[in-house]
Amino acid sequence: MRLALTMDPLQDSDLLFAQQLGVQQIIADIARWDAPSLAAARNRVEEAGLQLVGIESLPVQAYVSAIKGEQGRDGEIAQVCEMLRRMGQAGISLVGYRWAIPGPASLPADGQARGGASGKVYAKGAAPRSAETEGERERRWQNLAYFLQAVLPVAEEAGVRLAYQPTLAAPGLLRDGEDLEQLFRLAPSSFHGLDMDHGLLALAGEDPGAMIRRWVGQGRILVAQVRSFRATDEGYEEGFLDEDREGLFRALHAYREAGFAGPLRPAPSPRMVGDTPWGHKGYAFSIGYLRALLQAMG
Repeated sequence: MRLALTMDPLQDSDLLFAQQLGVQQIIADIARWDAPSLAAARNRVEEAGLQLVGIESLPVQAYVSAIKGEQGRDGEIAQVCEMLRRMGQAGISLVGYRWAIPGPASLPADGQARGGASGKVYAKGAAPRSAETEGERERRWQNLAYFLQAVLPVAEEAGVRLAYQPTLAAPGLLRDGEDLEQLFRLAPSSFHGLDMDHGLLALAGEDPGAMIRRWVGQGRILVAQVRSFRATDEGYEEGFLDEDREGLFRALHAYREAGFAGPLRPAPSPRMVGDTPWGHKGYAFSIGYLRALLQAMG
């Protein structure tokens, strides 16, 4: 496992920050998808002595009609395919994607985490297995199959792997083990996998360790993301990584035992006092804590 950070690769100060933390890999959070911008992102990271392993995610607004199965989705899919071709030309070989439109489930929380830190609270209605009808779920799967059947051949030709990203920030499918297994059956390509979040699987009542061992062995986990959740009266609140020490330690052991060699990155932590909008203090805490756990594991 290699420690990674998600950041804007065009910010020199953030690249210096990654160097100072001893982070080796960067996952780019970008706003522009033209060929010069993609090439610049890779060049800036490599000039800093780091490795650009991929891009955080395709912009959901670029394929909303595809998610909904509405008129205009073919044009959106063509646009996504062009993004993938440009990534391949720039030598960027991984990108995340989501299959849900962000809704009101993610609510700003103020002063909820330890010491008054400001975190995110997800409403309980956003937990795995939302109250969708069977017909709605079936349409979501059909729309996803249509999207992947068109996009995956282009991704394979471009040499770009697609990593599905589960999320609590929107209603929809694909959050528990059953859904993810169906996703892998739907798109068995070696260029299709998962941006793994063991915390979400735990909220779904799954055994994250068992899932990690199985999916690493199948080559399905392309990125590992770690975060801490705790239950509140309102729903599920993000906390600091050390607040789920046992769960995180078990997940890291499972990754090591399964032979995972990909990027390991922390999700944003609660906003600490005096921190920057991006969260430099929180990321410094998370990277330091992860490094300590990995060293303790040998």
